[in-house]
Amino acid sequence: MESYTKVQLHVGRILVNVIAQVYPHVKDGILEYFQNSIDATAGFIVLTLNKRKRDFIVWDTGKGISRKKMAEILSQVGSSLKSRSDYGRHGIGLFSLLGKCREFIIVSCAEDSNDYWQWTFNTEEILAKDDDVAVATVKRTDLAYAPDGKRQLPNGVEGVPWRTMVHVKSYTKDLRVSLIPSAEALFEEIETKFGAKMRHNKVAISVRLVDEKGSSDVKEGYARQFTGRSLDKITFPHKSLGEAVFNMALARKGVKGYAGKVVLGEMGNISRVTLDDFRKSHSGVLSANASEMLSSGIFEGEVLAESAKIHANRKGFVDNDALAWMVSAIEKWCKEHGKKHYDEIREQREDERMQKAGLESMRNVAVLLKQFAPYFEFAIKKGTVGDEHAEPAATKLAGKQKEKSKSVEGEAQTLSGTGHTGSDTRGGEASGAHRPFTVTGPKGKRRTVVRDDSLGLQLSHMAMEDTDEPWVFEPDIGRVTINTLHPDWEKCEGDERKWKQYQEVVLLTVGLRQTHPADIPILDRQAYESTSMLARLICTSPSFGAHRKASS
Repeated sequence: MESYTKVQLHVGRILVNVIAQVYPHVKDGILEYFQNSIDATAGFIVLTLNKRKRDFIVWDTGKGISRKKMAEILSQVGSSLKSRSDYGRHGIGLFSLLGKCREFIIVSCAEDSNDYWQWTFNTEEILAKDDDVAVATVKRTDLAYAPDGKRQLPNGVEGVPWRTMVHVKSYTKDLRVSLIPSAEALFEEIETKFGAKMRHNKVAISVRLVDEKGSSDVKEGYARQFTGRSLDKITFPHKSLGEAVFNMALARKGVKGYAGKVVLGEMGNISRVTLDDFRKSHSGVLSANASEMLSSGIFEGEVLAESAKIHANRKGFVDNDALAWMVSAIEKWCKEHGKKHYDEIREQREDERMQKAGLESMRNVAVLLKQFAPYFEFAIKKGTVGDEHAEPAATKLAGKQKEKSKSVEGEAQTLSGTGHTGSDTRGGEASGAHRPFTVTGPKGKRRTVVRDDSLGLQLSHMAMEDTDEPWVFEPDIGRVTINTLHPDWEKCEGDERKWKQYQEVVLLTVGLRQTHPADIPILDRQAYESTSMLARLICTSPSFGAHRKASS
C-alpha cells in the first residue's frame, strides 16, 4: 500500500527568503515604497532617511489601504493585485524590507474611511513561524486625517496629513544606502526610475537625508520634463515582436556637464527600468559602444518595446525573444542615429577640456615669466611676440578667427603701457586638420595678453602630417601649435597631468628660444630636442608623477 511522507515547510523563513530574492537590498525597499505610493495615486510623497539611526519613514497622500484590502494582500503574497498600468504587479513589494530590519509598521486609512489601522511586521517573530504567519493589527483611534491642519479634533487625537505611513526601524547595514551622498542624489534616482508616472500624475516628492553625523539636507520638487533638444522619434518594426520606439533628446549641459538619463520600458506599462539596472541585470547583452553611448549623459529619453515584459524585480526584463529584439533595436539606433550626435558632442567636450587645460598651463607659465621678466624683455621689444608683432602675411592666414580666444586673465590687459587691448583678430583657424583648442577654443574671447610682461602667446593643437617636429611657433602671430601626431604628445596625451606639464615645457621652451636671434638653426634643433627629452622625463620619471604626501 502506498504511503506518503509529510513535507514540513518553514513558512516564515520561506517568506523572508522569497522577498530577499526580489528585493535583496535596503535601498531596493526604499524605492519600492515610493513606487507603492505612486501606485496609490499620491499627490505628495515624503521620505525621511536617517542613516545615523538606520531607520526611515515614508508617507503619502494617496488612496490609503483598508483593513479588508490589507487582508487580501496578505492572503495573496506574490500575486498581483494591481492593474497592468500600475508599477507594482507582484504583491510582495509592500513587505520589501522584511528580513532587512528589526521591524516595520504600516499605518493607513482608506480614502473612503475615517479609520486608521496599523500592521506590525517583526522579522524575528515571522522567522520563528513554522506555519501560517499572523501580523499584529491594531486600530489607531489616536489618529485622524487632517491634511490642512485646521480640523477640530477630540482630545488625544492627532491630525495627520497622510493616508499611509511606513516606518522602518533598525534596517540592516547596507552599503548602497551608506553611499547615497545627498538628498538630491536620491531625489534624482527616484526621478529617473519613476519620472514618467510622476510627471503624468503631477506627483511632488520631498526627500530628507540625515547622515551618520546627524547633519541633514532636503530636496523637494516635481519630476522634471526632458529639457534637452528633442531628436526625431524613431520606430523599428518587427513582424512578430512588435515595435521598438525611441523617444530621445540631447541632454542640456549643466554646471557639472551632461547628466541625461535613459530609461527602458514596455508599452502599455508606465514602469521604467534605469539603464544602470538594465546593464547589471543583463550583463554583456549591450555592446561596449552602445552601453557607453547611452550612459554618457549626452542623451535623455526612453526606449519602449511593445512585446518586452519587465521582470518582477523591476530591474530588468524577462529573458526571451522580445528582450533580444529590444537589444537589437538599441544597437541599431545607436549605430544609425545616436553615433553622429555622440561623436560631435564628445569632440566638443574634448575641445573644451583641452581649452581649460591650456588656460591652466598658460597661467602657470605666466607666473614663471613674471619672475624672469627681464630675461624675456628682448623678445618683447623685438616684437616677435606680444603687442608689437606684425599682421601675418595673407598666405599664412587661413582665415580670421571665428571664435574668440580665451584669455588667461578675465579682462584684456595692456602690454608695456602701449594701450593695446589684445582685441585684434590676428591669428585664425588653419585649414585641413587644424582645430583650435584651449586658448582658441569655442568659448573664448579674442586673444588678450596674459600680463603686461608676458609673451602673449596663443596655444593650439593640430594633427600635422607635413612635419616631424613636436611643435611649431609662428612668431608673426604669436601662436604655438603642438603636433598631436608627434610621439612626444602621444606619450603624454592619455594622462591629463602629463600633457599639461608637456604644454608648459613647450611654452617655456618657445619663450627661451625667442631670447636668441632667429637666424641660428642649431638653436631650433636644440629647442625641439630639449622638449622631447623633457617629454620622456615627464612620462617616465617618478618625480613627475602624481603628488605624494610629504613623509613625516
